[in-house]
Amino acid sequence: METGDARELTVGQREALAQLRRIAARVPAAIRVHPPRRPAESDGDVTVRVDLNCTALTVVPESGFRPRDWETVLISVSPGFPYVPPVAELTNREFATLTNVMWGRYLCLYLSDNDWQPDAGMWGFVDRLTTWFLRAAANELTSPGLRWHPPAMDWAREYPGLVIFGVDLPPGTESTESFWLAWAAFTRIKTGLYEVQRWVSRPDAPGVRDDGRTTVAPFLALPRPIGFWFPRTVGALIGHLRDQDVPPSDIQALLANAARWTGPAAEEDEEPIGPVILIGSPAPAGEAAPGRVAHIVAWRVPPGAAAGRADDAPVHWVRVDDQRPSATRRRDHSRPARWLADRRILLLGCGALGAPIAEHCVRAGVRSIVLVDKGTVTPGLLVRQPYEDGDIGESKVQALGKRLKRIDPTVKVEVSYAALPIVFGQWPEVDLMIDATANRAVAVAIERVRQHIDRSPPVLSVFVGHEADRGIATLALPGAGGAGVDILRRLAVDAATDDDLVDVLDDFFPDPPRTTYFQPAPGCSDPTFVGSSADLSALASQLLNAGTSLLAEADRAETDREPAPNRSATVVQLPTLRRPSSATHRRQWLDDVVRSGPDGAGPQVRIDRAAMATIRRLVARSTQADVDSFETGGALLGQIDMASGVVWVTEVLDLPPGGHSSESHVTFDLSKVDELIADRRTATRGMVRLIGAWHSHPTEDVRPSDADRATMARMTAAGNGDSLTRALLLIVAPDATWSKDRRLQMYVEMFS
Repeated sequence: METGDARELTVGQREALAQLRRIAARVPAAIRVHPPRRPAESDGDVTVRVDLNCTALTVVPESGFRPRDWETVLISVSPGFPYVPPVAELTNREFATLTNVMWGRYLCLYLSDNDWQPDAGMWGFVDRLTTWFLRAAANELTSPGLRWHPPAMDWAREYPGLVIFGVDLPPGTESTESFWLAWAAFTRIKTGLYEVQRWVSRPDAPGVRDDGRTTVAPFLALPRPIGFWFPRTVGALIGHLRDQDVPPSDIQALLANAARWTGPAAEEDEEPIGPVILIGSPAPAGEAAPGRVAHIVAWRVPPGAAAGRADDAPVHWVRVDDQRPSATRRRDHSRPARWLADRRILLLGCGALGAPIAEHCVRAGVRSIVLVDKGTVTPGLLVRQPYEDGDIGESKVQALGKRLKRIDPTVKVEVSYAALPIVFGQWPEVDLMIDATANRAVAVAIERVRQHIDRSPPVLSVFVGHEADRGIATLALPGAGGAGVDILRRLAVDAATDDDLVDVLDDFFPDPPRTTYFQPAPGCSDPTFVGSSADLSALASQLLNAGTSLLAEADRAETDREPAPNRSATVVQLPTLRRPSSATHRRQWLDDVVRSGPDGAGPQVRIDRAAMATIRRLVARSTQADVDSFETGGALLGQIDMASGVVWVTEVLDLPPGGHSSESHVTFDLSKVDELIADRRTATRGMVRLIGAWHSHPTEDVRPSDADRATMARMTAAGNGDSLTRALLLIVAPDATWSKDRRLQMYVEMFS
């Protein structure tokens, strides 16, 4: 095969021709390759004539495809091959109306630019080409391998603008198979960008043009697919509509109303979009489509031509981005963040974690978001927070709010400068509260306030480690007894005996506490952690996904199944020099058994379910026939947090060595308990320590006796190695159904 002047061909073109020669040599009975045409000066493409043997094709009579024994295809190879795909042009004009034939001759063989595989080269291209002929003969051109897609247009006839079609079709039109005409409100958003946002009843609907940015464009839905042969002139456009059996009167109405176009206001140097006609087309037969109109095109028509005075006037294709809710599928449709769609979010903290989380929420389609932060944007924050130089000196909530509105103007954004709005009862109606403050006071306030409201929304709390190489997301579902403080503490307790989580203790609960802190600026700069924008972006994304995946899972859970965990913690570990791979660890827990003191006084007591199981076991042992008149009891281990208003009972001990039980009381040496739990107290960073005592009453009366009160007074007065100035008394007694289901009555009271 002659290749012409090789000096005029690029390396890629020479390789393409060589590949075609090898293909023809391998299957000479199926394909013939002719000498190429020398590339033109204008585009540099080299064109090769290829003949394909179609005698073996099995033709379906209904397809309308009648190939000749040998069909000729012109293949144009770009100088950029293999990075730019070749183009196939049919020479048989009888195929002009087939699917995937554009402008009556060019074949669309790829779904998109990314569908082209450079490494497959001409071998892959010829395979696609022969596959098209096979499927055309079998009447299968609408199969997933070769999908119908929007029209192609030569760039010289494209208007340099974009129309977003963001509204579903008018009610009732989805079931109308014949053509119909409607009126779309057409709004200019900015230079070169327009959007169809709503439908109006008639072209002169009052108030539509009042804002100077909106006008009305006619929309015609066709009864049959528009195909791939698109008009270049007004006359050709009218001819297409006539071919679709659109009555001449409707065509005239369409053009007449286009001629009345006043157009949205444009900038002085902006080319106005001019009269626009919108046309909707159904999908080809056999192609799955979400509705009556599968594809929308827009044509820019000169004003005079729209009035019907110039059939040979050119029309220009306007790019349309079809964003109809019923016809589009979100790119995040199956991802955890989709739980956020149409939700109301309260975000506390707009810093290194909170600000990127806010952006993720808006991009996920939240209905509204309340931003709470009292901080100001300073130059140092730009290192890792998504603010800009122009935001310096502005409040974080205002700067972030404007950024979010630029991302999605439809989202309702509210801002608050209060540091702790929930403390003052300002608990808005939201679907999710996110605490990204890393502020102990905020976390404690949430923990305390949640105890006194009927129904709290889910609370997602996020934390970042000292060097931003790990983060924690805690999630409290509605009805959970505790939130961030509670769950983070529970995670720490578990980490004391879990090798996968030991680094969590060292990072978030160092013992001894850190004595040096990172302060990014001199003076009163708040101590903070070391971390980059890349670190915080990664952590914010993964922590948010951790929470939303659990929220979606909770929504799917059956309501009548056994109690499900309603508290969880997810630990995300980023790669470091010491840890080359990332890791994620999730822990979930059932709610604690919650009790309050007499008349609701004192802190809330949360008893771990494992601790309750230990109490039941010990009480069951003491109620055996030979010891049924004796009390049993021991020590309570956990933590007292008066700021949060919570006492956690994490573990329960039986009588320590030297302890004594009788018919009326239980006694033991506190110093012995202190010795027993010293290692446990150290391992849990002090979160499991002596906090009080428990005992049982053989009868159903759980009220404390005078002796019980005297014992507790001595316990808090004497103190011990844990400086027990406050102590919890827990009394249990079998209730009437004890023999059946091991239920206990309980009494709790704090002494100080």
